[in-house]
Amino acid sequence: MKLSDTQQSFVELRKGVENVGSVTYQISSLIKKLEESKNSVGDVVEHLATIAEENAATTEETSAGMQTLTHTIEKFKVGTKELLSLSGLLNELTNKFSL
Repeated sequence: MKLSDTQQSFVELRKGVENVGSVTYQISSLIKKLEESKNSVGDVVEHLATIAEENAATTEETSAGMQTLTHTIEKFKVGTKELLSLSGLLNELTNKFSL
């Protein structure tokens, strides 16, 4: 009996070792997939960070452009007022020469 019990124990031990090997292979495969997913997520986050930086730069450029435009509009307003004043003065002077 002891020999058959020992043989049976070794058969079960071999099955257990094979099972552990199979599970270890499955875990290894899952770890590889997880690593690939992690890398993909990292790439996406990096891409989003780049887009955010570009958006920030564009926003700054737009803000600077708007400030320049506002300054230019203010200059036009002053110039328009001066032109209107000169137009009124010219109209007065022209009326003096009317017969």
